[in-house]
Amino acid sequence: MSKEKENQETQPLGGLSMENVLNSYVNPEATAETPEEPEVPETPENPEEPETPEEKPKEPEAKKQSGVKKEGEEKPKEGQEAPETESVLKKIVAQYGFEDINADEFEETEEGLIQLNGVIAEKLAEQEIEGFFESYPAARSYFEYLALGGDPDKYHSVKNPEIDYSEVSVDGDENIQKTVVRKWLESQNYTKEEVDSELEDYSNAGMLEKKAKMAISKLQAKQEQDKKELIENQRKEAQEKATKVKEYWTGVWDKLDKSTTMKNLNIPVSEKKALFDYMSKPVTKEGYSQEQLDEIEMKKDPEARIALALIKMKKFNLSKYVDNVAKTNQAKSLSEKLGKGLQKAKAASNKETPNLENPDIDHIKGISFGT
Repeated sequence: MSKEKENQETQPLGGLSMENVLNSYVNPEATAETPEEPEVPETPENPEEPETPEEKPKEPEAKKQSGVKKEGEEKPKEGQEAPETESVLKKIVAQYGFEDINADEFEETEEGLIQLNGVIAEKLAEQEIEGFFESYPAARSYFEYLALGGDPDKYHSVKNPEIDYSEVSVDGDENIQKTVVRKWLESQNYTKEEVDSELEDYSNAGMLEKKAKMAISKLQAKQEQDKKELIENQRKEAQEKATKVKEYWTGVWDKLDKSTTMKNLNIPVSEKKALFDYMSKPVTKEGYSQEQLDEIEMKKDPEARIALALIKMKKFNLSKYVDNVAKTNQAKSLSEKLGKGLQKAKAASNKETPNLENPDIDHIKGISFGT
């Protein structure tokens, strides 16, 4: 066996002692203090013997695991974004199953959560109401009629008439026969005298019962038709009313948009839209505009109500009521200008000018300045 081979077998660490190897290890937990420089191993006597390189310090366990992919995780490919976590708001909407609510329209904030909660509450309330109406169709009809602006008394008079002709029998009862015939003739716009004459003729001719049966049949059909058409007629009436309201406010806007003054009042272009909304835009669930609310509030103040009444009574012709105020304001303005001009003249000439600081201009207040 050669000497070189013998050295490799007897010194497997390339001439490094176990003590040197242990000293070359850096303890990761001792990062607070600067580690001592490891001792340099002694050079072996045989120069031809290859040296075994020092072992690199082991990295801390936490650092090693930082780049390790956990089981079940997919590392995003280069150029691809990591999948986003589903938002809390979307989970809430999905839980209730409302497909018509878009969670993206709400911010992921406390305020956004409150707004979403309000929308969901309205949806739940609608479902409750719908379930109630499915159980009680008559209630749906009534509330729909009211929502269209219908008169409750009219609704009840049609749906629950004083006389339900479907339950009336005219057989063998002359009084009922006359009553039924009278009701039918009155519905056809017969006068009282004409009705009395017809009843007498039917009675004398022995045709009263026959005419009564014909009349009750027509009254029953009309009563049933009135019930069926009650909602539809009210819907048409509401549509006609809405059309008239729209036409009115369209005319108001056209007038406002094309004018710069109204009843001698200047209207800035920048304020036209705000003024129109103030008058026409509903701000309450009852449909009141801010103008209507302010008018109601102002009428609580006697002085404001008197002023409003005066404006309406005089049709905005208030020249004699504001003329004195205008004269006083103009005289006051002229007085101030004269006073300032005299003070400047005094300062410029540096001479004493008697009675210039408080000139006698009381007579000016009675002068009418053209406007």
